Amino acid sequence: DLVRVSLTAANRDPDVFPHPDDLDLTRDNLGKSLTFARGPHACLGIHLARLEAAAAVNAFMDAPTPEIGPELDPVTGLAFRVPDTVMAIWSESDRFAE
Repeated sequence: DLVRVSLTAANRDPDVFPHPDDLDLTRDNLGKSLTFARGPHACLGIHLARLEAAAAVNAFMDAPTPEIGPELDPVTGLAFRVPDTVMAIWSESDRFAE
């Protein structure tokens, strides 16, 4: 029988992470996340991925605030739980705001 294990499901276990659907970077138990796996199967690119993620978050935080579309695609996927599309609009007035 085929057995599929989803690390994203492990990271959303309500017994481990209260309110698992909320983005909370200040969780006390963030170290229990299995985002990059563990042991001999740990991701070799973990340090590069973390540097890239930090750069992306910093760039996003410096950008104007987008308006997210009212209709979002459902979040799906076994390995990567993401919507198919997210509609976002940046207004011209925000584009040059400081």
